[in-house]
Amino acid sequence: MGFGIKTYLFYVLDEALGKHDWFGAGAGYHIWQGKRIRAMIEHYGVRFFEGKTLLELGAGYGDIGNVFSLLGAKVTCLEGRKSHVAEIKRRYTGVTAIQHNLNEPLPPSANKADFIIHFGLLYHLGDPEASLRNTCRACKFMALETECCDSDDPNFTRTVSEHAFWQDHAIDGKGSSPSPAFVERILTEEGMEFERVTDDRCNAEEHFYDWPLKNTGITKKGMRRFWFAKKKSVA
Repeated sequence: MGFGIKTYLFYVLDEALGKHDWFGAGAGYHIWQGKRIRAMIEHYGVRFFEGKTLLELGAGYGDIGNVFSLLGAKVTCLEGRKSHVAEIKRRYTGVTAIQHNLNEPLPPSANKADFIIHFGLLYHLGDPEASLRNTCRACKFMALETECCDSDDPNFTRTVSEHAFWQDHAIDGKGSSPSPAFVERILTEEGMEFERVTDDRCNAEEHFYDWPLKNTGITKKGMRRFWFAKKKSVA
């Protein structure tokens, strides 16, 4: 796909994301969404997604999954809140939306996905290790993004209390703060190879990915990491 067509695609992407609101988040949130989606398209190529089964976990209102549906993927959005599932169905007829508590293992119908989008979910789960292992075993490719703790300890994660009544927090009020090394250890143990985004291409407002590791042990809002992962057995 040529540069001109790709530029047009990104224009359409901006228009699509800007049509809907996410809890009054405004334009900055859509810019952040768009940057992460652009990073995926630049990494894999536009035609990579055609015909692939794609699962978006913790899909919110399904805006990201819908973009990949427009690129030819067969998209299923798994979301824990009933009201969000209803909103996905209202907005996007081209995706399948299923209510599922993502603290639990993925449903059998979702266990053979070509690609899983795991954005902004891991740190809203009480057991990030179980979720990540389950996800690795269910797909060939994964785009993984989460808030992290400033630590290089591969065994470090802490439990975090969240407000379950907030629409983008843990549905049971139990979140976590894993270190980037914790995430990469699990990916490696589950037979995944990965590439981490180390530059500022996805930075937007308070969200940043190129923060320097200092081993302070703190978790600060907006300190995030982003990986492209795939099964080592996949060419």
